[in-house]
Amino acid sequence: MDPAEEPLEKAPDGDFFAAEDAGAGEQFMAVKPWIGAIREPDNHNPPNPSAPDVNYTLEYVYGYRCEDSRQNVFFNTSNQAVYMTAALGVILDPNSNTQKFFGGGQVDNKAKNVSDDTKSHTDDLTAITISSDRRFCASGQVGREPAVFVWDATTGALMKRFKLAKGARGVDAIAISNDGQYVACVDRHDQHNVYVFDMASGSGSSAVGDTNRIFDISFSAQPGSKAFVTVGAKHIKFWDTSLGNKRGIFGSNGEQTSFACCTYDN
Repeated sequence: MDPAEEPLEKAPDGDFFAAEDAGAGEQFMAVKPWIGAIREPDNHNPPNPSAPDVNYTLEYVYGYRCEDSRQNVFFNTSNQAVYMTAALGVILDPNSNTQKFFGGGQVDNKAKNVSDDTKSHTDDLTAITISSDRRFCASGQVGREPAVFVWDATTGALMKRFKLAKGARGVDAIAISNDGQYVACVDRHDQHNVYVFDMASGSGSSAVGDTNRIFDISFSAQPGSKAFVTVGAKHIKFWDTSLGNKRGIFGSNGEQTSFACCTYDN
């Protein structure tokens, strides 16, 4: 008997085995291909809605996000690779081929936009950086009000959390000052706002970056300097941690151009 011709049976909402009218022929296979292929067993244990009494632990994660980000893989003080994939910061030991993580673990079954982001990222990481001494990392994610976290580059332990403004949409670039006192980042708002956070106090401020997209941000490597630069599509600005800024001048001998990444010498 063709499964599309079988009589429909009433079932509770959300019942995986509920029969549904999905048409016939090609329409049936395109809309509900599993109907007719899956049947509820005649004998099975009663449904149990409670959570399992076991927990899972991340062991190894494959993948590395690089398609839409820059400056995104580093070495920590133990010469282990630190990078990002999905909603995780990954610390890879190349000698033993084992990993540690910032993030992961069991969470409540909630949508990303309402899930608890006080301890780790809840959505895809889009930017990551490491401190000049390679001891801790900062990472940012996508989201309506994305979170930025600072975490130990060797153990993955949480150190600090900062929250961007509503409508930020995500973090496109992130940097840590040479002395480790500040974290700066750029969001995905139409104005590509620039944020500076104080590591000690947790306080932060923001200013308009540019209507053009900003690709990268970098702090000065000079001892005692609080200067940093942002670059992007026909954009270069020089900043300080009070968010005072000056636009880069190309002069009569140069043409305005775009920059994919930036860094300082000492």
